[in-house]
Amino acid sequence: MDFITAIKTCFSKYADFNGRARRSEFWYWYLFTILVSMFSSWIPFASLVMLALVIPTLAASVRRLHDIGRSGWWVLLNVVPSIICFALLIALLGSALVTLVAAGTYEPEMLIDNLSANVGLCAAYVLSALASFVCSIVLIVWWAKDSTPGANEYGENPKGIEA
Repeated sequence: MDFITAIKTCFSKYADFNGRARRSEFWYWYLFTILVSMFSSWIPFASLVMLALVIPTLAASVRRLHDIGRSGWWVLLNVVPSIICFALLIALLGSALVTLVAAGTYEPEMLIDNLSANVGLCAAYVLSALASFVCSIVLIVWWAKDSTPGANEYGENPKGIEA
């Protein structure tokens, strides 16, 4: 599958989470989203452009997992640690901000003291960031695997290769 065909396929299956997707379809789509992200950063409504690509990106990711015989729910493997990481970061920054506002001044030592007082929160943040990184690596390895030969529970092999 070439670049243009992969883009057309992903747009034609915009919210189709059924079936299977070849590696070339998934990785060309991923390249397309990176290019769109780079070029749309110059326009005022870049967030809307990227938001429009979330659903087809999730759909292509799920279909790619189906192609190797995995459930599409595995795509959430990275979501939970990422949400926890983000929430902990907000908690750390919020705590530091409250401390600085209460003091009425900015002293670097106060920020360091605040982070030292929240060492458990800092450790949880680092662990969740590490978990998110590891989960991302697992998903990348799975997305890079070759198709399961023949049909599986998600449909026929998109390459047409039989077992």
